[in-house]
Amino acid sequence: MRLAALPLDCAPATSEDAEAICEAMADGLERPIGGWKVGCADPGMPVKHGLERPFCGQVPQALIYASGASIAHADLMRAVIEPEIVFRLARGLPPRATPYSHAEVTAALQALYPSLEIPESRLLDDHPNGALGMVADQG
Repeated sequence: MRLAALPLDCAPATSEDAEAICEAMADGLERPIGGWKVGCADPGMPVKHGLERPFCGQVPQALIYASGASIAHADLMRAVIEPEIVFRLARGLPPRATPYSHAEVTAALQALYPSLEIPESRLLDDHPNGALGMVADQG
């Protein structure tokens, strides 16, 4: 089910608001997580979209399709695909106070895959709240 828009009192005004909504939504969805996505990872993208930094969002296991899968056009809000790179980790990198080093991240990588993303939204009007709405909606 898609919402017409975020209620005005729930619309994010700052990056912190958007990230808090994203986390609250993730906690409330109670579905198996298939992975995580990072949006606006290219250094110029956050600035282009008016964001302060890249963002993360959950990818539900149910929305990860094997190579060759078919998705009905009628099930999509908009027929858009984005090329992506998927990393499979051999071990977790849990949150911590200091950033992981390049060597630590590289050591945790198991595999790299080409992928396609079908960017959708929980909102009928895609993202009337701009990039902050995109962050709030799990990217």
